[in-house]
Amino acid sequence: MSLTETVHRLVVERTPFHDQLQPIVARDEGITLRCDLNSAESVGCTLSQIDLVDASKSSLSMDELVHWAEFICGRVTYLLEPLQLIELDGRHGIALVRSRRPQRKKDQIAYYELIADKNHHASLRRYRYDMTNRDRGSVPFPLTHEQLEVLVDDLVESAKSIHGSHA
Repeated sequence: MSLTETVHRLVVERTPFHDQLQPIVARDEGITLRCDLNSAESVGCTLSQIDLVDASKSSLSMDELVHWAEFICGRVTYLLEPLQLIELDGRHGIALVRSRRPQRKKDQIAYYELIADKNHHASLRRYRYDMTNRDRGSVPFPLTHEQLEVLVDDLVESAKSIHGSHA
């Protein structure tokens, strides 16, 4: 059973639930995927975060890390805002990806943030920044079940694209 099929099955088994953290962990071909769900209904769910880790591979070079981040930006195009590579930290081997055009409502800015690192770990969250209080916090984000499946597929494919180019 693929990661996508496993995640789908685990979400459906728990549906419906509201206002409680339900971690879902799936493993396949050395890749571990974790989704922290806050709620799930028949059509969709809300996630606090989604993480992908492939601990079986050696560290990525900065070029490979950039390729990975750009692959994700080019592939994950169905969220509320398109993603773009914002910053690279060469010393720590981290790529920061955020919403290209964050959502602005009154004194609040909401955006996606994905951090990918040289150790084959990627984590996607949504944040809300309150400009009045100068406070940033993570917030759940909605996806249909179909979008979640596509996101899982795209993250797995992104990891495999790196592994294919990694010697």
